Amino acid sequence: MALFTKFLLSIKALLTALYLYHASSTHFVYLNTPETIKKPGIIYKNNYKQNTRVRYFYHYKNGTDKKQSFTINTSKTVKNLKKGSYSDQSPEKAGTIATKNFMYAKPLDAILNCSSVLDPSETISGIIEGDFQKSDSIVYKFGSSNETMSSLPFYQNKYYFEIDKEVDYDIPSSFRLGDPIPLAIKGQYGNDIVVVINPKKSGILKVSFSPRGGAGLIIFENKGKIFITNMKPAGKKFDSVVMYVEKDKKESFKFIPIGGLNYPIELHFSLHSLITSETNLLSQ
Repeated sequence: MALFTKFLLSIKALLTALYLYHASSTHFVYLNTPETIKKPGIIYKNNYKQNTRVRYFYHYKNGTDKKQSFTINTSKTVKNLKKGSYSDQSPEKAGTIATKNFMYAKPLDAILNCSSVLDPSETISGIIEGDFQKSDSIVYKFGSSNETMSSLPFYQNKYYFEIDKEVDYDIPSSFRLGDPIPLAIKGQYGNDIVVVINPKKSGILKVSFSPRGGAGLIIFENKGKIFITNMKPAGKKFDSVVMYVEKDKKESFKFIPIGGLNYPIELHFSLHSLITSETNLLSQ
């Protein structure tokens, strides 16, 4: 039954891939199955049949007992290339620093040539985004073997999701980062999840988070500034940023769910009047 299920999943992934590559000039590729790689080989390969904007998310663990190379290469220049990666014995740390590196990265035009050496049990995580040219090729390879391994990439035709929320003095709002949303892989890993807050009054907006699936943290961007919290235990609520907002002037917060973390993480947005906030500060 397991083999039959895997076969059906493989056929579904293949048909989805064929559809996307022929019908869409923008898509997202999720590379994490299997997460633990137990033998060398080519993890993923694609030849582009048209100019295509793609974001790749990958997260793999060296499941062998030897050091192994991990490479990603293209044959042509990738325009507007942006990437971030990191490897560590801790999957959470690998995912966190890779995501942070990606968010800080500046786009450039370059041939993609990434190379790392992974110790046994070490995890590498990363995000790559760019405009790939027609007839270009990309290859993800683990170790020295050129044998194509059994892997299961997942595809989406978008990786930007906007969530609209309103807040008022007595009406906070929340969103569970990592919960299922239509057209996105489970966990939302590597996607842009943009929460747009519309304050119904001017005041102080407080952004908090509560890990629900295990210890967690958040990385997000607001007005070009990137915020990253420390790792926090599950089940408690932690403040991350406090800022002044104006009535009906929307604020956008772009989150990217991190490889290696267990989601969901609940996000909380609450609006407080300036008078109440000043009174609370004076009483402390």
